[in-house]
Amino acid sequence: MSLCHLCLGGPGDISAPGYGFSVCIGCWRAAKHGWDPTMEATIHSILARAGLPAPDRTPEGRLPRHYILPADHTN
Repeated sequence: MSLCHLCLGGPGDISAPGYGFSVCIGCWRAAKHGWDPTMEATIHSILARAGLPAPDRTPEGRLPRHYILPADHTN
């Protein structure tokens, strides 16, 4: 069992779609309208290691729970 990649406090039972990391149920539920801004540095680090750009933000200005390549991304 692995720990939540974001809070490191619970089991990483849920795979965050498209991101390539797992989170605990608490972090998943808290991200209903996007990931908490305090988690952004960790998320950006994970994306950078995978060679992926940051996704487009939600209307609330947060990184979305489901990763989708930005509309302007080219390979």
